[in-house]
Parts: sequence; C-alpha cells; structure tokens
Amino acid sequence: NLADGLDQLCRNGFFAIGIANFSILRIAGCSWRFLHNRVKFLTNDIGRFFWIGSCEIGDEGQDRDLMLKRLNQSKFFSGLIVGVSIIAIWAVMGKWWPVGSDYHYTFRPTAEAILSGETKLYSEPGFGYYNAPWALLAVFPTLIMPPGYGQAVLTVLVMIGLVVAIMAIKEKDDIPPILLILAFANLHTFDAIVRGNLDGLPLIGLGLSWLGARHRRPLLLGGGLWLIACKPTNLILVVLFLLWYIRGWRLHEKIQVLSPILISILVTNYLIGWDWPIRYMTYIRQHPPFEGLQTSLWKTFDVIGLPLWSSYVVSGIGISIVVWWLLKAKFGREALALALSANLAFSPYVLGSHYTLLAPAFVILALRTPAIAWVWILTLTPITRVWFGHDASWIDIAYPLTLLVFAYMNLRKYETQEKEVISK
Repeated sequence: NLADGLDQLCRNGFFAIGIANFSILRIAGCSWRFLHNRVKFLTNDIGRFFWIGSCEIGDEGQDRDLMLKRLNQSKFFSGLIVGVSIIAIWAVMGKWWPVGSDYHYTFRPTAEAILSGETKLYSEPGFGYYNAPWALLAVFPTLIMPPGYGQAVLTVLVMIGLVVAIMAIKEKDDIPPILLILAFANLHTFDAIVRGNLDGLPLIGLGLSWLGARHRRPLLLGGGLWLIACKPTNLILVVLFLLWYIRGWRLHEKIQVLSPILISILVTNYLIGWDWPIRYMTYIRQHPPFEGLQTSLWKTFDVIGLPLWSSYVVSGIGISIVVWWLLKAKFGREALALALSANLAFSPYVLGSHYTLLAPAFVILALRTPAIAWVWILTLTPITRVWFGHDASWIDIAYPLTLLVFAYMNLRKYETQEKEVISK
C-alpha cells in the first residue's frame, strides 16, 4: 500500500509539475511579448528624444516636451507592470505553494535563533546553516510573515536573480523568447523554488558583478561579489576570473570592489564574535551537509566505485586546465560560460537547485549555436529519481559537463574568429 501510495504521489506530482510548467510557459511567453513591445516603444522614444535634443529649440521644443512626457509615462508604466507582477507572484506562491524544507528547517529557525540570542551562529543549535552570516539579511524580513509568504520572498528572489543574471549578459543581440523560457522552465529551477533556498542571492550577484566588471563600476562589482559571497562555492572560478580581469584597475577602484565584503566581515566580527570562521569550520566538520541529493562529479565517482583520490586528481586537473584557458581568454561572455560550467562540473558540493547558476551559460552558448538549446533536455534528468531513487541524482552532472564541452568549443571558435578578423 505504501509503494502504491508513493507511486500515485509521484504520478500526481509530476502531472502537477507538467501543468505548472505549461502555465509558466504560457504566462512567460505572453509577458515577454508584451514587455518586448514596451521596450521597443521605449527605445524608439529615447532615440527620438535625443534626436530632437540635438535640434534647435523652436517648434521642436514642444515635441521634446511631448517625448519627455511619453518617456516618463512609459518608464512609469513598465515599472508598474514589473512591480505588480512581483507582488502577484509573491502573493500566489505564499498562498498556495507548500513551505520548503530548507526554509522551514534551516533559514527561518536560524534567523529566529539569532534574534532571540539562542545561538551565535555556527554553533549548537546550528540548524544546518552553511552560508555567510550576512545572507541572513534576506531572511530576517520574512520573519514578520507567515512561513508560506516568507518563503515566497525567497522564491521571488530566485526569479529576479534569473532575470538579472540572464539580462546582464545581453549585448547587441536579442534573446529569443523561447530561449529565455527554457532557461526558466526546467526542473532545476523548480527544485530551487521547492526548497526555499537562497539561490537568488548569488544569481543577482552574478549579474551585478558581471555588469560592474564590464562597465568598470567598482561599487557595482563589489556589491555583486558581496552577494556571491553568501554562497560562494559554485562561483569561485567566476570570481577569480573577474578579479584577474580587474588587476589593471586603479588602487582606489580595487578598494571599492572589496569594501562591501570587508565591511561585512568587520561588522560580523563585532556582532557574533571574531572567531566565527573557526566556528564555521568546526561546525561543518562535525555536521557535514546532506549528501543524499548531491549531483557532483565527486559523488559520480563514488557511485561507480572509483576511489576518492581519483576524484581529487580529475577535478584538480580539470580545474587547472580551465584556469589556464581563462587566463589566456579575452574578457567576454564566452569565457564566462566556460567559468560557470566548469565550476558547477568540478565543485565538490552541488545540488540540483545550484544548477540555476548555469542559466546564463546556457543562454550564451545557445545564442552562438542555436542547436545547443537541445541541451535543455538534460535538465529533466531529476525525473529518473522516480524510478531509481536519490542514488540516481549523480546523473544530473551530465548537464554541466555537456555545457562545459560546448563552452570550450565555443571559446576556441570565438578566439579563432577574432584572430581572423585581426589578420584581415
């Protein structure tokens, strides 16, 4: 009876997932088309405004005033649509979405224990919290809400993070709506939403840090790195690549980049004690993260019976090769895709929800080679757990490994084309 019940639950669950994904696709498609038209209208207004601004003030002054009025109306209307959409998603998810295990058992009780003085963080009771102390700043405001609505805040952060990370890598080319939908509608995004985790913070940080480095905005880059530092393990290669790129910046710019993290460390030392890094290392050694749902290459080696040292060797060699490629690569989206996919492929601890960080890499590669969009099928591998249980979670590693191969090929192709252009 238990087996039949679980089987029926899985069937109903995946049927619900299918209905939800279909609804998301429909809503996202309609929203994208609407916003795309609004953005085109806004862009035309801006262009005409600057053209008029270059003319002499006469009759054109009235046109410029009209353009300013229309521009402000467009900005207000677009902002209103975005704001209402965010509130609607938060309200719907808070009302009907079940509270996830990560939010219920880890983040909410940790934040409550900190405020009540029950724990100093990274000490008993620890509740399985392994993120940076300042990541709790995103959780504290949710304590005034019922648990469902509190988790919905983190859900909205994940969605905002995906938008920020994907749109940050946009250059002159438009992102096709279907590509944006595929980056959103997959089981890894669903996993992140179900858990109620803080995956939205590093996603937003990824987008902000990329924009900050690309446009030489030190504080924007520093703010992005501050958010990445909340959950840095799966973005270390990206951070190293960005720091290597800004090595030629002025000293005061580098200080601005590092200042958010340094200030947070000093404040944290004052609030919870200077020994919190030591407590963290002790706590994670005594209470290691749950390994049942890991999707890392390290778990793959363990499942197929290879010794632990072999995973160290393969990961070390792979990371060294990727770092060598990145040091030689020109700063651009192609190198970012390589750093992202390599980090998720070789990271020692990865869960399915962490693969949301691969959304920008997926979009970058599919923009260069549309056929790569078929890699989206590999985001459906969590379905195998219905038949094979949690032991099959290692199969998910196929997604970042495939992106890694295509990212390397794409980077080499891009560099070859650059050399041909220079030689001509």
